[in-house]
Amino acid sequence: MTRAYSFLKECGIFYVITVNEGRPAGRPFGALYEKDDRIYITTGRSKDVYCQLKADPHVEIVGYNPMNGNWIRLDAVAAECADKAVRKDMLEALPTLKKLYGSAGSTEYVVFELTEREAKINSAGKFVKVD
Repeated sequence: MTRAYSFLKECGIFYVITVNEGRPAGRPFGALYEKDDRIYITTGRSKDVYCQLKADPHVEIVGYNPMNGNWIRLDAVAAECADKAVRKDMLEALPTLKKLYGSAGSTEYVVFELTEREAKINSAGKFVKVD
């Protein structure tokens, strides 16, 4: 398990920031999945965030852990994932998603792999690069 993934899971809610017509657009997320040290997020095909990621796949994810006051900044490129096994496993691991999207074959259900990742955790006012 990567440190970035475990940190974001501890946060519970994290914020996904995309680019919307040259301006930042952020929203809270809670669904996150990791397999083979690859991190995935999901959204619906009809949502603005999907259109924004397709137009410009650069994304920043920010999470804050109130238990220790540390926060993370994860910069990445969101690449749409067509791997049926990953899509299915993510639904199984996160039952709330299964209620939203039904099955891995749903055309509304979209999974993005976070590639070209660079994560930094701010602890005691200092950034530390993590995997």
